[in-house]
Amino acid sequence: MRIVLTLAAVVVAVVLGVSLSLWVFGPQQGQQNASSGTLPSTGVAAIGGAFQLTDHTGRQVDDSILLGKPSLVYFGFTFCPDFCPTELSNMAAAADLASEQGLDIGLVFISIDPERDTPDVMAEYVEAFHERMIGLTGEVDQVAAAAKAYKVIYRKNRNPDSPDGYAMDHTTFLYAMDAQGQFLKHFTANTNPEEIVSALKGQS
Repeated sequence: MRIVLTLAAVVVAVVLGVSLSLWVFGPQQGQQNASSGTLPSTGVAAIGGAFQLTDHTGRQVDDSILLGKPSLVYFGFTFCPDFCPTELSNMAAAADLASEQGLDIGLVFISIDPERDTPDVMAEYVEAFHERMIGLTGEVDQVAAAAKAYKVIYRKNRNPDSPDGYAMDHTTFLYAMDAQGQFLKHFTANTNPEEIVSALKGQS
């Protein structure tokens, strides 16, 4: 059953990735990248923008938390069985590697499952990955607005094997933002930390 669910998650991630390509770059650009499931990493992609959410300490925050240093931003949910833990671990490894090289980067995990991901749940979750990781959640409409700004596609999927009978399908891109909170590039799943840190150098 676990193998079947994981395969299904991979298929959904690829489909959502292609959908995101079409949404951000238009049909022609999306078709050019559909076979690889990737997006152009640089250019005029309108990714990022204003948001108002609640961090894992219960504090109201906005997109200004991305200012002052380069950041990595990932959308997911705490009950995610595969992609989210892998990517958050990768983010943590990139942050540690960057620190060794004298670079401070922010780590931001935004939940697309606010019904279950309360600040308390987020606090316990992000602290398991890195002491500097910030977990963000909020009201349903606030999360939807943040996801729209980052062109993140997500949906609730009925799954009797998941807690509360549902899981969340979502795009799995990791976003790199510069010290002004502007989009730099995206990374696909399992990008190595060295590549991530290399892209963020010179962005302080």
